[in-house]
Amino acid sequence: VRAEVQQQGLQELTQAVQEKCFNKCITRPQERLDSKQQQCLSLCIERYIDTMKVVSASMMQRGQRVRSFHHVSHPGVGRYRDVSSFRARKRHDRKATRARRRLRLLAWA
Repeated sequence: VRAEVQQQGLQELTQAVQEKCFNKCITRPQERLDSKQQQCLSLCIERYIDTMKVVSASMMQRGQRVRSFHHVSHPGVGRYRDVSSFRARKRHDRKATRARRRLRLLAWA
């Protein structure tokens, strides 16, 4: 299913690039493309490919930063099933700490 979705997305992108570049480069339809039209189409498509590479690399870097941030901000999550159980454990620990402090204060009184 994922491969089909990726293939469909690639086909849609290809079609969009073809339409945009065609509309930009072909001002008057002819039987054959002249050299300027061919060059314009080639450069337009290359620009889209280069742009997609930059966007893809940027998205991958962003994904890696998010994953590393998640790991750093919740270093103990690995022992738990998910972040919510990790947070529940932290709340429990805070409550227990407060209770111990209250007991110490009562012992001093």
